[in-house]
Amino acid sequence: MSEKKFSKILIVISIIIAIIIVALLGLWGYDIYRKNVEQREANKAINEAENNVRRPGYTTVPGIGNNTGNGNSNSNTTNNNSTFIDVNTLTEPTQDPASGSQEPKKQNYKGYALAGYIEIPSIKLSPEKMPILERFNSGSSEVAPGINYGPGLNKVGNTVVFGHNYRNGTHFSNIENLKNNDVIYVTDLYNGHQRVKYTVYNIFQTAANDFDYASEGTNGAKVISLSTCYGDDNNEDRTVVQARAE
Repeated sequence: MSEKKFSKILIVISIIIAIIIVALLGLWGYDIYRKNVEQREANKAINEAENNVRRPGYTTVPGIGNNTGNGNSNSNTTNNNSTFIDVNTLTEPTQDPASGSQEPKKQNYKGYALAGYIEIPSIKLSPEKMPILERFNSGSSEVAPGINYGPGLNKVGNTVVFGHNYRNGTHFSNIENLKNNDVIYVTDLYNGHQRVKYTVYNIFQTAANDFDYASEGTNGAKVISLSTCYGDDNNEDRTVVQARAE
């Protein structure tokens, strides 16, 4: 092979390598940008919701709780059975003629009603204050984790929250790294506006069609079960992390 021809091959290889490096840097930069945007959007929605709830004269939504701090609804204090979540979404504040107080307007996050948010200090959540939506469905799951089953955030019983495993550090990608005794904080926005500390006590993998854990009794405790896809090759299995309120 002539020296000239060899030089041309080296140039072509160098150009290809340069293109690959630029493409990888571009993808890396876009991923950082996207995560930062999602972080800002999540913080904005959560801050607006909390400011709205704290506004003078506002109360929590009827039937979901009160501001006494216990966060228990009447329907959940005497039994341990979870029920499907059924929360009425308010689009505008309403006035109570007797007290003159207003109900807080439900905050939307990317078009879906926001129930609260979750913080897990021992792993990196992205966003760090991860929004939890009132309902889980195929559309909302693309936006943020959502309540799939149970009485609701920070209520007596077992509340199941499903989130995607995007395998890129966002949403519930990292919950498989949790360990027993790790701490989870859950803040509800319309059930007394509490920030409740939970401690992880059970981590397991199971089939996607295995939902028996959702209906287990909690003996009067508040339990949250986080669920996401497990494994790299399919979505047939789930990682489930269960934590109990202290």
